[in-house]
Amino acid sequence: MYELQPAPPKRPRSNGAAPGPARNRRFWQGVGSGVLAFVISAVLVAGGVLIGYATMARDLPSPTELRQRASTFQTTRIYDREGNLLNEAFDPDMGRRIEVLLANISPYVIQATIATEDANFYAHPGIDPVALLRAVYYAFQEGDVVSGGSTITQQLVKRVLLSSERTATRKIKEAILAAEITRRYSKDDILELYLNEVYYGNLSYGIDAAAETYFGKEVGELTLGEAALLAGLPQLLLITTLTRIPTAPRSVRALCSG
Repeated sequence: MYELQPAPPKRPRSNGAAPGPARNRRFWQGVGSGVLAFVISAVLVAGGVLIGYATMARDLPSPTELRQRASTFQTTRIYDREGNLLNEAFDPDMGRRIEVLLANISPYVIQATIATEDANFYAHPGIDPVALLRAVYYAFQEGDVVSGGSTITQQLVKRVLLSSERTATRKIKEAILAAEITRRYSKDDILELYLNEVYYGNLSYGIDAAAETYFGKEVGELTLGEAALLAGLPQLLLITTLTRIPTAPRSVRALCSG
Protein backbone atom coordinates (compact mmCIF):
# COMPACT_ATOMS: atom_id res chain seq x y z
CA MET A 1 0.00 0.00 0.00
CA TYR A 2 1.02 3.46 -0.75
CA GLU A 3 1.34 5.92 2.06
CA LEU A 4 -0.58 9.13 1.69
CA GLN A 5 1.73 12.06 1.04
CA PRO A 6 0.85 15.55 2.21
CA ALA A 7 -0.25 17.79 -0.62
CA PRO A 8 2.36 20.37 -1.68
CA PRO A 9 1.66 23.93 -0.48
CA LYS A 10 -0.24 26.06 -2.97
CA ARG A 11 1.68 28.90 -4.52
CA PRO A 12 -0.02 32.25 -4.32
CA ARG A 13 -1.49 33.39 -7.59
CA SER A 14 0.52 36.02 -9.34
CA ASN A 15 -1.33 39.30 -9.78
CA GLY A 16 1.22 40.70 -12.18
CA ALA A 17 3.05 42.79 -9.58
CA ALA A 18 6.82 42.72 -9.55
CA PRO A 19 8.63 41.39 -6.51
CA GLY A 20 9.35 43.89 -3.73
CA PRO A 21 13.01 44.73 -4.57
CA ALA A 22 12.27 45.16 -8.28
CA ARG A 23 9.29 47.39 -7.56
CA ASN A 24 11.37 49.62 -5.28
CA ARG A 25 14.09 49.81 -7.90
CA ARG A 26 11.59 50.99 -10.51
CA PHE A 27 10.20 53.58 -8.11
CA TRP A 28 13.60 55.13 -7.44
CA GLN A 29 14.47 55.05 -11.13
CA GLY A 30 11.30 57.05 -11.80
CA VAL A 31 12.17 59.54 -9.06
CA GLY A 32 15.69 59.92 -10.43
CA SER A 33 14.38 60.50 -13.96
CA GLY A 34 11.95 63.12 -12.69
CA VAL A 35 14.65 64.95 -10.73
CA LEU A 36 17.00 64.85 -13.73
CA ALA A 37 14.30 66.23 -16.02
CA PHE A 38 13.55 69.01 -13.53
CA VAL A 39 17.23 69.95 -13.24
CA ILE A 40 17.66 70.02 -17.02
CA SER A 41 14.54 72.18 -17.41
CA ALA A 42 15.73 74.56 -14.68
CA VAL A 43 19.15 74.89 -16.32
CA LEU A 44 17.57 75.60 -19.71
CA VAL A 45 15.22 78.21 -18.23
CA ALA A 46 18.05 79.84 -16.26
CA GLY A 47 20.23 79.86 -19.36
CA GLY A 48 17.46 81.47 -21.38
CA VAL A 49 16.93 84.11 -18.71
CA LEU A 50 20.65 84.89 -18.56
CA ILE A 51 20.91 85.14 -22.34
CA GLY A 52 17.87 87.40 -22.45
CA TYR A 53 19.25 89.51 -19.61
CA ALA A 54 22.62 89.89 -21.32
CA THR A 55 21.01 90.75 -24.66
CA MET A 56 18.74 93.38 -23.15
CA ALA A 57 21.37 94.81 -20.78
CA ARG A 58 23.79 95.28 -23.68
CA ASP A 59 21.58 98.00 -25.18
CA LEU A 60 20.79 99.80 -21.91
CA PRO A 61 22.37 103.06 -20.71
CA SER A 62 25.19 102.59 -18.24
CA PRO A 63 24.11 102.93 -14.58
CA THR A 64 27.25 104.99 -14.00
CA GLU A 65 25.72 107.74 -16.17
CA LEU A 66 22.91 108.38 -13.68
CA ARG A 67 24.35 111.58 -12.22
CA GLN A 68 25.58 112.85 -15.59
CA ARG A 69 22.10 112.41 -17.10
CA ALA A 70 20.25 113.99 -14.17
CA SER A 71 18.71 117.41 -14.71
CA THR A 72 21.20 120.26 -14.74
CA PHE A 73 18.96 123.30 -15.16
CA GLN A 74 18.70 125.53 -12.10
CA THR A 75 16.63 128.51 -11.02
CA THR A 76 18.65 131.68 -10.50
CA ARG A 77 17.83 133.25 -7.15
CA ILE A 78 18.82 136.69 -5.91
CA TYR A 79 19.08 137.33 -2.15
CA ASP A 80 19.75 140.43 -0.09
CA ARG A 81 22.57 140.70 2.40
CA GLU A 82 20.39 139.16 5.12
CA GLY A 83 19.57 136.09 3.05
CA ASN A 84 16.03 137.10 2.08
CA LEU A 85 14.90 136.13 -1.40
CA LEU A 86 14.48 139.19 -3.62
CA ASN A 87 13.83 137.67 -7.01
CA GLU A 88 14.33 134.59 -9.12
CA ALA A 89 14.63 133.80 -12.80
CA PHE A 90 14.04 130.53 -14.66
CA ASP A 91 13.35 129.26 -18.14
CA PRO A 92 9.55 128.81 -18.45
CA ASP A 93 10.16 126.00 -20.95
CA MET A 94 12.18 124.08 -18.35
CA GLY A 95 10.68 124.94 -14.98
CA ARG A 96 11.88 125.85 -11.51
CA ARG A 97 14.55 123.71 -9.87
CA ILE A 98 17.07 124.17 -7.07
CA GLU A 99 19.29 121.20 -6.26
CA VAL A 100 19.46 120.43 -2.56
CA LEU A 101 21.41 117.92 -0.46
CA LEU A 102 19.53 115.17 1.35
CA ALA A 103 20.93 116.45 4.67
CA ASN A 104 19.13 119.78 4.09
CA ILE A 105 15.75 118.21 3.38
CA SER A 106 13.19 118.00 6.18
CA PRO A 107 13.03 114.50 7.71
CA TYR A 108 9.25 114.75 7.36
CA VAL A 109 9.65 114.96 3.58
CA ILE A 110 11.88 111.89 3.50
CA GLN A 111 9.55 109.85 5.69
CA ALA A 112 6.40 110.93 3.84
CA THR A 113 7.96 110.24 0.42
CA ILE A 114 9.09 106.74 1.38
CA ALA A 115 5.73 105.95 3.00
CA THR A 116 3.85 107.14 -0.08
CA GLU A 117 6.04 105.88 -2.91
CA ASP A 118 8.08 102.93 -1.66
CA ALA A 119 7.60 101.68 1.90
CA ASN A 120 10.36 99.04 1.56
CA PHE A 121 12.86 101.42 -0.06
CA TYR A 122 15.72 100.71 2.33
CA ALA A 123 15.12 96.95 2.33
CA HIS A 124 14.76 95.84 -1.30
CA PRO A 125 17.50 95.60 -3.99
CA GLY A 126 15.94 98.23 -6.26
CA ILE A 127 12.92 96.07 -7.10
CA ASP A 128 10.06 95.22 -4.74
CA PRO A 129 8.93 91.66 -5.71
CA VAL A 130 5.61 91.94 -3.85
CA ALA A 131 4.70 95.24 -5.51
CA LEU A 132 5.87 93.90 -8.87
CA LEU A 133 3.68 90.80 -8.63
CA ARG A 134 0.74 92.99 -7.63
CA ALA A 135 1.33 95.20 -10.69
CA VAL A 136 1.52 92.14 -12.96
CA TYR A 137 -1.75 90.84 -11.51
CA TYR A 138 -3.53 94.14 -12.20
CA ALA A 139 -1.97 94.28 -15.66
CA PHE A 140 -3.52 90.90 -16.51
CA GLN A 141 -6.85 92.04 -15.11
CA GLU A 142 -6.85 95.27 -17.09
CA GLY A 143 -5.27 93.88 -20.23
CA ASP A 144 -2.79 96.75 -20.11
CA VAL A 145 0.34 97.83 -18.25
CA VAL A 146 -1.07 99.55 -15.19
CA SER A 147 1.12 102.07 -13.48
CA GLY A 148 2.23 100.79 -10.11
CA GLY A 149 4.75 98.47 -8.54
CA SER A 150 7.63 100.81 -9.33
CA THR A 151 10.08 101.55 -6.55
CA ILE A 152 11.69 104.94 -6.04
CA THR A 153 14.76 103.60 -7.84
CA GLN A 154 12.68 102.45 -10.81
CA GLN A 155 10.94 105.81 -11.01
CA LEU A 156 14.33 107.55 -11.00
CA VAL A 157 15.52 105.24 -13.80
CA LYS A 158 12.42 105.99 -15.87
CA ARG A 159 12.84 109.74 -15.43
CA VAL A 160 16.61 109.95 -16.02
CA LEU A 161 17.69 106.99 -18.17
CA LEU A 162 14.63 105.71 -20.02
CA SER A 163 11.50 106.95 -21.73
CA SER A 164 8.08 107.00 -20.10
CA GLU A 165 6.47 104.57 -22.55
CA ARG A 166 4.12 102.10 -20.89
CA THR A 167 5.29 98.74 -22.26
CA ALA A 168 6.38 95.45 -20.72
CA THR A 169 9.81 95.75 -22.38
CA ARG A 170 10.42 99.13 -20.79
CA LYS A 171 9.41 97.73 -17.37
CA ILE A 172 11.96 94.92 -17.76
CA LYS A 173 14.69 97.38 -18.71
CA GLU A 174 13.67 99.57 -15.80
CA ALA A 175 13.97 96.66 -13.36
CA ILE A 176 17.40 95.65 -14.68
CA LEU A 177 18.77 99.19 -14.36
CA ALA A 178 17.21 99.65 -10.93
CA ALA A 179 19.01 96.55 -9.65
CA GLU A 180 22.32 97.68 -11.16
CA ILE A 181 21.99 101.21 -9.76
CA THR A 182 21.26 99.84 -6.28
CA ARG A 183 24.54 97.92 -6.45
CA ARG A 184 26.50 101.04 -7.41
CA TYR A 185 24.83 103.82 -5.40
CA SER A 186 23.85 104.14 -1.76
CA LYS A 187 20.18 104.39 -0.86
CA ASP A 188 20.67 107.97 0.34
CA ASP A 189 22.25 108.97 -2.99
CA ILE A 190 19.32 107.44 -4.88
CA LEU A 191 16.78 109.19 -2.67
CA GLU A 192 18.58 112.54 -3.02
CA LEU A 193 18.61 112.24 -6.81
CA TYR A 194 14.94 111.29 -6.86
CA LEU A 195 13.83 114.19 -4.68
CA ASN A 196 15.72 116.60 -6.93
CA GLU A 197 14.21 115.14 -10.11
CA VAL A 198 10.54 114.42 -9.40
CA TYR A 199 7.90 116.81 -10.78
CA TYR A 200 5.48 118.38 -8.27
CA GLY A 201 3.37 120.46 -10.65
CA ASN A 202 3.29 124.22 -11.35
CA LEU A 203 6.67 124.09 -13.13
CA SER A 204 8.30 122.81 -9.91
CA TYR A 205 10.99 120.17 -10.41
CA GLY A 206 12.55 118.89 -7.22
CA ILE A 207 11.40 119.16 -3.64
CA ASP A 208 13.07 122.50 -2.92
CA ALA A 209 11.27 124.26 -5.78
CA ALA A 210 8.01 122.63 -4.67
CA ALA A 211 8.46 123.89 -1.08
CA GLU A 212 9.04 127.42 -2.37
CA THR A 213 6.16 127.28 -4.85
CA TYR A 214 3.49 125.93 -2.54
CA PHE A 215 4.55 127.20 0.88
CA GLY A 216 7.11 129.93 0.27
CA LYS A 217 9.74 128.32 2.49
CA GLU A 218 12.92 126.28 2.36
CA VAL A 219 12.55 122.52 2.14
CA GLY A 220 14.20 122.05 5.52
CA GLU A 221 11.45 124.13 7.18
CA LEU A 222 8.47 122.07 6.04
CA THR A 223 6.08 120.75 8.66
CA LEU A 224 4.70 117.21 8.74
CA GLY A 225 1.43 118.25 7.10
CA GLU A 226 3.19 120.20 4.36
CA ALA A 227 5.58 117.34 3.72
CA ALA A 228 2.68 114.86 3.47
CA LEU A 229 0.91 117.07 0.93
CA LEU A 230 4.00 117.43 -1.27
CA ALA A 231 4.77 113.70 -1.06
CA GLY A 232 1.33 112.90 -2.46
CA LEU A 233 1.47 115.37 -5.36
CA PRO A 234 3.41 113.15 -7.86
CA GLN A 235 0.84 110.36 -7.51
CA LEU A 236 -2.03 112.83 -7.78
CA LEU A 237 -0.54 114.33 -10.94
CA LEU A 238 -0.08 110.84 -12.41
CA ILE A 239 -3.69 109.84 -11.73
CA THR A 240 -4.94 113.14 -13.15
CA THR A 241 -2.92 112.54 -16.31
CA LEU A 242 -4.16 108.95 -16.71
CA THR A 243 -7.82 109.95 -16.38
CA ARG A 244 -7.37 112.29 -19.35
CA ILE A 245 -6.07 109.45 -21.53
CA PRO A 246 -8.86 107.41 -23.25
CA THR A 247 -6.76 104.24 -22.95
CA ALA A 248 -6.03 104.69 -19.26
CA PRO A 249 -6.74 101.62 -17.10
CA ARG A 250 -10.44 101.27 -16.30
CA SER A 251 -9.84 100.93 -12.56
CA VAL A 252 -7.93 104.24 -12.41
CA ARG A 253 -10.50 106.12 -14.49
CA ALA A 254 -13.35 104.68 -12.40
CA LEU A 255 -11.61 105.56 -9.15
CA CYS A 256 -11.08 109.18 -10.18
CA SER A 257 -14.46 109.69 -11.81
CA GLY A 258 -16.34 108.21 -8.86
